[in-house]
Amino acid sequence: MAKQRIIAGLFFLLLFSGSGWPEALAAQDIEPGYEEAVVRPREFDAEAWDKLNRELNYSGQPKPPKAEKKPPTDTPEDVPPPPPPAELSSLFKGILVGLLILLLLGLIYAIVQHSNRKNRPISVAVTGATDPENLATLEEALDKTDVAPYLQQAEAAKNYHLAVRLHFLALLKMLHETQHIQWKKDRTNRVYLNQMRAQAGYAEFRALTLVFERVWYGNHFPAAAEYEQIKTQFLAFSQVLQPLTTASNE
Repeated sequence: MAKQRIIAGLFFLLLFSGSGWPEALAAQDIEPGYEEAVVRPREFDAEAWDKLNRELNYSGQPKPPKAEKKPPTDTPEDVPPPPPPAELSSLFKGILVGLLILLLLGLIYAIVQHSNRKNRPISVAVTGATDPENLATLEEALDKTDVAPYLQQAEAAKNYHLAVRLHFLALLKMLHETQHIQWKKDRTNRVYLNQMRAQAGYAEFRALTLVFERVWYGNHFPAAAEYEQIKTQFLAFSQVLQPLTTASNE
């Protein structure tokens, strides 16, 4: 009988624990009147929320401070220069146009002068045989120029260095006129030697060419006695030249 009572008590205890006994015990901690209390909404503090959002990340740790952005400053290279005034722009254009016109006129004048100098006849009464311009004119129009006035002035000035060159130019002119060579202003002495190679007088012409090159290109200034010997060699060769019936080509 006593054993049945013990079993019944245990059964009742288990039944009671499964029918809300923990909730009943928990309800004892609730303040009286909680169920009848009125729930009132509270205002959302946006400023506090922004502050927390700036200071904390989603892990709950404070965010590292951000570097302060400095306001952009324009450097002198980035600042475009102010446009020039309209008056200065017009003045600059006028000066540029004027310079171009002067340059064009100068170019036209130089072309006309060169053409006139090239085509003008050479006067016998030449002044300034040692003038480089006159000498250049003589060499450009050797077939149309009398070399004798230049040679006389060089000898009168005792410029035997130039006189030897003029003797050689006079010899080339005579060889051209007697049809031993075909002279052109841009041809070299080697070309003339090749034209004379198969003709009588080649050896003498080659010797005179070497004399001229030694004096002129070797920068040799012969004295009066040496010049007289050189002059005699040029004159002797010129006197024995005879006109040819056919001209020698290259």
